[in-house]
Amino acid sequence: MPQLFSSGRGVTSGLLTSDVGALIDVAASRWPEILGCMKIHLFAGSYVSDIFSRRLETATAALRGLDQTNVDAQAMARRFEIEPPVVRWDEAVIETDEVQVPAERFPQHFHVSAGRSYPKPRYTFAVPCSGETDFLSYKPSTFSLRADEAEIASGELRLSFVDLYNDGARIKQEFESAKQNIQTSLSTMQGDIAKFNASVRSKVDEALQAERDRLGQQKRVVESLGLPVRRKDAPRDTVPVPLKTKSLVVTQVQGMKGPPHPSLDEAQWEAILDALGTFGRHAETHPSVYVGRGEEDLRDLLLLFLTSSFESVTGVLARTLFRRCPPALFRVA
Repeated sequence: MPQLFSSGRGVTSGLLTSDVGALIDVAASRWPEILGCMKIHLFAGSYVSDIFSRRLETATAALRGLDQTNVDAQAMARRFEIEPPVVRWDEAVIETDEVQVPAERFPQHFHVSAGRSYPKPRYTFAVPCSGETDFLSYKPSTFSLRADEAEIASGELRLSFVDLYNDGARIKQEFESAKQNIQTSLSTMQGDIAKFNASVRSKVDEALQAERDRLGQQKRVVESLGLPVRRKDAPRDTVPVPLKTKSLVVTQVQGMKGPPHPSLDEAQWEAILDALGTFGRHAETHPSVYVGRGEEDLRDLLLLFLTSSFESVTGVLARTLFRRCPPALFRVA
């Protein structure tokens, strides 16, 4: 299974593309929104310059094959611009609860017993935020080596501090220090995004011109061949070809116990397994076909598929198939 979430250089985001790698990158860039709430280290993930490069590559790829006469360059550029994240510190609120703190997390001068936990108050500063908040996880062009830990959930940036000393002034000082560090990196990130947005229109114009040049060159080559041109999507005269199904030769086999049961020879059985293998390989790329289905549902799905290739599949083949296949074949992890 591809890894959707990782850190460091190389994890980038893409939009409007069918490329599997780019779709994984989209998931990686949007992981705070996908998961709803997860602790992250702010401005400590991938370099935002990598994200910008991938987004421009995706914008360029999206222009290939479009009807150039109907492309609105300005509207296309807006689709790939980034809404910078904004944190509204002046609207912050505070939440309180109590957590169990392991002895190992206390400073050495505390008198605690190893292996035990102690209740301590926790103060969470919930600060409204907006824009593309996933960019709070990327490294801007300049950044601090200090990476504050926070949660991003439901349009809020959440900073939590555990009070080991029962000292409100100390908690406020920690919050103000984190706030200053975050805002410094955020301001840099907002400037980086502003520069990127300013460059998107020119990049789109360049890509449009390059695509026009490519299509013009292609047109000249086709004209030089001196033959009529037919579009790939043009209707063609076709003759319907009926699907041919294979007949099953069934024999009755006497088992050690009970009445005789229907059986198929090995050649027919191998053909059935080949068909199921083909179905399985294609189904892997469409998880919605099998995820969440029980054994009976999966058996019906396989039988429905096999009816396109084999006659009388719902009777003889059903009994033969499920007698020879282990139940694990029809389970989805």
